[in-house]
Amino acid sequence: MTQQDKSATPAVKRTATKRGRKLGSENKASRRAREAVAHFVEDNVDRLQGWLDQIAAEEGPRAAFKCLCDVMGYHIPKLSRATFVGEDERELIVNLLRFSDLPAEERARFGEKG
Repeated sequence: MTQQDKSATPAVKRTATKRGRKLGSENKASRRAREAVAHFVEDNVDRLQGWLDQIAAEEGPRAAFKCLCDVMGYHIPKLSRATFVGEDERELIVNLLRFSDLPAEERARFGEKG
């Protein structure tokens, strides 16, 4: 397919008024796959530990951890990255501070005695 052919059929986002499954509803195939992995893990918890121990012994703990993460990826939903923007559409930068690291006068504003 040429670049011109691709541009002839633009992607259309599905809206709530279109046919098909509702926005935000779960894909049945994905749900079944997660359920199958969940049942497999539940039925093999004791064996899974042995397999991970064997992988760790033969290939190292990093390989065993990667295998565990790969299995968990089918069972636990992945979190998506979120970017927050301000009114000017620029990315917000958030700095976290420990309360105890604030100067005494700043802590006093929140009711703590110096």
